[in-house]
Amino acid sequence: MASRASDHQKMITAARPFFEQLAAANDFGLDFSDDTSLINPGNLARYQVFVMLHLAPFDMSPSQQQALQHFVETGGAWVGIHAAGLTGRQFPAKGSNYWQWFEDFMGGVTYSPHPKFQKATLVVEDHKHPATLHLPTKMEVPDEWYEFDKSPRGKVRVLASVDESSYHQNRPMGDHPIIWTNPAIAG
Repeated sequence: MASRASDHQKMITAARPFFEQLAAANDFGLDFSDDTSLINPGNLARYQVFVMLHLAPFDMSPSQQQALQHFVETGGAWVGIHAAGLTGRQFPAKGSNYWQWFEDFMGGVTYSPHPKFQKATLVVEDHKHPATLHLPTKMEVPDEWYEFDKSPRGKVRVLASVDESSYHQNRPMGDHPIIWTNPAIAG
């Protein structure tokens, strides 16, 4: 599910053919949309994996949030890219409910503004997980490196971290996981 945010459209436009090629090369189906009304129990039941591409959790209605939560808790896989990791009470509109489950799902971290786009060294820590199985131990990657109020390590399975000595942070975390899974949240 792609975001409609104008500042993410360039990346989303580039991501669509990437996901289409990935689906074709690995023989799986792909539905690519920015229509959040599709986030409902009936539609999600058709899928094994839900990808949030720049779609922030607060850009979904409470019923859509509940549908996604049920999907994950009943064994559906979730992949979040970039703005999908925006946790923190500063984001939802004033007077709206905060989706605490999602913050817990993200390992109990809240987002701190990321620094400017720059290269940094990604360090793969877990080569046993399918997502990182074929990646090198270290690689230089350009990105807007997300920072959080604390490390989620201990609450999640860390797959990769960012070497903070390789880029200029806004707020150093020390231990800086950047790719992780949370298998404990699924029912």
